[in-house]
Amino acid sequence: DFCLSRGLGDVYKRQPAGALVIANSAFTQEHIRRRWGVDGLVVHPPCPLTDPAAGSRETTILSVGRFTAPQPHVPNKRFDVMIEAFAGLEELHTLGYRLVLIGSAADADLAYVEGLRRRSRGLPIEIRANVPFAELQAAYATAEMYWHAQGYGCLLYTSDAADEGLGV
Repeated sequence: DFCLSRGLGDVYKRQPAGALVIANSAFTQEHIRRRWGVDGLVVHPPCPLTDPAAGSRETTILSVGRFTAPQPHVPNKRFDVMIEAFAGLEELHTLGYRLVLIGSAADADLAYVEGLRRRSRGLPIEIRANVPFAELQAAYATAEMYWHAQGYGCLLYTSDAADEGLGV
């Protein structure tokens, strides 16, 4: 796959004069501008809105994404890495923090979800697969912070989709 193996840099370098680049957020717009010197127009995707101010905050760290086992050059939120890291953050455990991982899981991924549950036994970690949208909204509304490890273990700028986070 061209985008995953070579990145998108070559696409932007060959962009015809006057072509329009669309970004799905101000963050992505700025990333495109810094990386390729192209100004993009922000068009937010048509997604249902959540109201993060709707509830009182709990000592919850939330992460949301698809539950899929890590594979090379495939974007992944790396729930496994977060479980390992959170296990070592014992001070947060004593302060009452819990890690809540929510995501969709296809039948083929349920064994991976069970493996994550085994790794998190005895820790203040909840793993919720295929929850109703209202439950997801409630989690966003009450979580104190959002966290993911997208890009962990990837070489930066080799796969734009996999480089999404970690300060990139």
